[in-house]
This record gives sequence, C-alpha cells and structure tokens, in this order.
Amino acid sequence: KGRERKIVFVFGFDDSYFDFFAKDKNRLKCPSELYVAITRTKNKLSIPIVLVPDGISESANIEFVYDDEEEEVETKPVKPSKKLVSYPKAKEKPALVKAFTVDEKRETYKAAYRPWTKELDDELTDLYFSGKKLNVIAEHFGRTKGAILSRLAKLEIENFD
Repeated sequence: KGRERKIVFVFGFDDSYFDFFAKDKNRLKCPSELYVAITRTKNKLSIPIVLVPDGISESANIEFVYDDEEEEVETKPVKPSKKLVSYPKAKEKPALVKAFTVDEKRETYKAAYRPWTKELDDELTDLYFSGKKLNVIAEHFGRTKGAILSRLAKLEIENFD
C-alpha cells in the first residue's frame, strides 16, 4: 500500500480470480487488488490484453501483454450498440467499518499519518545511510516499519531491505 514502482506488471489475473478468491464479489466491478496494482505505477504499466477495457490504447506508459498463443492484431473501432444494458442497483451500501482510527494508531506510533517534511526526509536519509536498522529508524520517527519503507521508496532510495 502506498509504495509506488517505476514499472508494474499485472499477470495471471483473469476471470478465474472470482471463481477462487472472490466468489461473492461483483464480476463487473474492478477488484480492489487489481485497482491497487495498476495505480501504483509511476512510469509504465504492463497489463495482459484480456484485462484491458474497450477504448484503451497502448501508449508510452501502457503496454499490452499478449499470450504466446495470441497474436497481436490491429483492430478497427467497433460501432457501439444501441441496446443499453442496465444492472439492478444494490438496495443499500454496506456500512464501512474502520479497523482503527488515527488516534488509536498514534497511541502506538506517535507520528502515524503525519506529513513528512523536507527536514524529516533528510533525517531519514541520513539515518538510513548511516546503517541504522529499520526498527531503530521506525522507533526514532514514531512510525511503523512499513511507513519507513514506503517513504524510502517515495524518496527513490534503491536497494533497501
């Protein structure tokens, strides 16, 4: 969550996802796992052609991946059908239940969800390159190890563990 990557590859994600992992989910709605994957790319998204919605074209940032058996073919625009399909709306949206509040998180991690400043970024970079362990850095900043890793990635510091 929150860790952007220069290039994101999406593969092995097809309709069988709903058969095995999301039997109760709406097949017409983009699963959150797929949404998160495709929104974390900074530069390039490589996605199987079978997952690409109509009307999306390849670009410098979007690359279609074709199966070995499937040939890449040039297609012509399709005239839209006049027949509209409508789906029944849900009667009520289920209430969202938060797993925690920010105040609850801050009981454990004093700086949880606080914004990073240039000074904090510089201090984080110095501590990281001085060889401090991740848990020591996290404790120093009052944040989780995941928050520290996410910030290091955001700062584009490579080769961290």
